[in-house]
Amino acid sequence: MTGRQRKHIDQARQILVSLGLPRAQQNERSAVCLLALLNLTPVRTWGQAENPLIGITPIMEWVRLHYQSVLADLGVTVALHGKMPDVVLYDTRRNWLFLVESVTSHGPVDGKRHAELAQLFAGAKAGLIYVTAFSTRTLMARYLGDIAWETEVWVAEAPSHLIHFDGERFLGPYEAP
Repeated sequence: MTGRQRKHIDQARQILVSLGLPRAQQNERSAVCLLALLNLTPVRTWGQAENPLIGITPIMEWVRLHYQSVLADLGVTVALHGKMPDVVLYDTRRNWLFLVESVTSHGPVDGKRHAELAQLFAGAKAGLIYVTAFSTRTLMARYLGDIAWETEVWVAEAPSHLIHFDGERFLGPYEAP
């Protein structure tokens, strides 16, 4: 990412803060969407901002062309019509990408979806963690037979816990409280 790209993104994030957007939306993704809505490419100044009518698919293409995301820095090349997960989180300390699917949008990370995500993120330099997100354990129970092995499950009603659909990697005793 160039210095000019970084400067525009940082300035756009500051605008989001100044506008009073919730903290969850004061991020790089929202900043580049704002830049797309203003057609503010890295070579343009804020005085050259525009007000084009632009939809979500053109915004995604615009961001890909003008502001390579952190995914590109991690070796991930995503086609415009690639089946991106609902959320991608990057853990810088462990160099892990969490690929999160909300069961309510496209179903759980089953064997087919696991293979699709593995192919989509095949060039990633970071480790891949596949996660299905549920609102309740009752909803999770309806999908237990579909969840792929070597994935994780997160349930909103118990947000500090993960359920591991895994083998020996997490096998071991817990320390007494």
